[in-house]
Amino acid sequence: TIIRWASSRRIRWFERAAENGHATAAFNIAIFYLNGSGVERNVEAAIEWFERASERGIAAAQVQLGKLYSAGNGVPRDHKLAGEWLSKAAVGGDPDAKTAYALFLLHQDGPAERLEQVQSLLSDAAEANHAPAAFQLGVLQMGRFGGTADVNAAASWFARAANAGHVEAQYTLALLHLDQNSIVNDPKAAASWMTGAAQAGHAGAQFQLAVMYCTGAGVAQDLAQGVNWYEAAAQQGHTVARYNLAVMLAQSNNIQGVETSLRQAIANAPQWYKPHWMLARVLAAAGRPGEARNEAALALDLGGAKHREVTETLQPIV
Repeated sequence: TIIRWASSRRIRWFERAAENGHATAAFNIAIFYLNGSGVERNVEAAIEWFERASERGIAAAQVQLGKLYSAGNGVPRDHKLAGEWLSKAAVGGDPDAKTAYALFLLHQDGPAERLEQVQSLLSDAAEANHAPAAFQLGVLQMGRFGGTADVNAAASWFARAANAGHVEAQYTLALLHLDQNSIVNDPKAAASWMTGAAQAGHAGAQFQLAVMYCTGAGVAQDLAQGVNWYEAAAQQGHTVARYNLAVMLAQSNNIQGVETSLRQAIANAPQWYKPHWMLARVLAAAGRPGEARNEAALALDLGGAKHREVTETLQPIV
């Protein structure tokens, strides 16, 4: 096709440039081979070109090599080699490289001083305005990798990353502000950050924002907005959003919408009894007793039988 021909021509151009010593061209060729863009995916070829780019000082190539060997992506997993490549990249001072090496170290066995090294790497990167590093510092301050939690310090780092547009940081900060037991509890700030993350397409934030609108937490209660955000999260496959959307649609007697949302929730989480429980009642009310009995039986078998409300509401159906 024309597109494949154009891609092949572009790759040839990059190869000529790389052979003439152009480091960025070598890196781009490696990415083409790694992703199978315009060529057949070939991790060995990608590694060869990443190594060439690395020899010419491209820190991003060293990071890619470290990540490939760390994950065993198309090559045998080799943590020693991964650490060597990531360490080499980090020494060059690139913030993304320092962050990648810090995250690698976090998941390796080592002495207690390892956390100090991680924090130093992330701090250097964060001071260079690298938002992912600031976010990871927030995670560290929450005590998730050992040490004492410092929620105020964590919130400060999350805010720094969030202000730089880091969506996961916006969502995480919103959850901290939303927590009534948190020392940084602030429902209005939670609503602001949750809205930003939701608008950026974060499914978890869309779900939480829907809950906030339905309950009036941090925002004026607005059921229509709640439904809109449940729909947004449901479209991204959020299971509980699909179930909650069905509950909301039932209030407006949108039976077809209810059934669709429940079946989508079941497709996502077939072992969760609640969608089966609600669908059984919906089908029974719609005059479809055979289907209703099947769903009721599933709901009970999947754990619903442990709950009195479930058994009582399904007794007339089964």
